[in-house]
Amino acid sequence: MTRAALVAAVIAMAALPALAHDPYTSWRIPGTDISCCDNRDCAPVAATGDADRGWRIWLQGDWRRVPADRVLSIPSPDGRAHACVPPGSAAILCFVPGSGSF
Repeated sequence: MTRAALVAAVIAMAALPALAHDPYTSWRIPGTDISCCDNRDCAPVAATGDADRGWRIWLQGDWRRVPADRVLSIPSPDGRAHACVPPGSAAILCFVPGSGSF
C-alpha cells in the first residue's frame, strides 16, 4: 500500500463515527440552541410510554422517566426511540420517540 493510499484509508476510517452520528447533529435541547450531543451520548434506547405517565427509557439498568420538556417533536431517523444522555450521567438531554408513539 502506498503512503497516499494509507493516509486516505486512515482519513476514511476517522470519518466513519461522524457519518454514523449525522442524524443527531441538528438536535437541540428544547427551548435552547444547545446541542443534545457531542458524538458520544445519543443512541437508540428501549422506551415505553403512555399518555398518562409519559415516556420512560431503560438507562443504566433501570427505567427512567423522560422529562416532558426533553421530548423532541421530530420523527425518529430510523423508527426507533433515541435518547441523548452524557456519559456517566442520568440527565436526559433529548429524547425522540420511536414510530410506536402514543
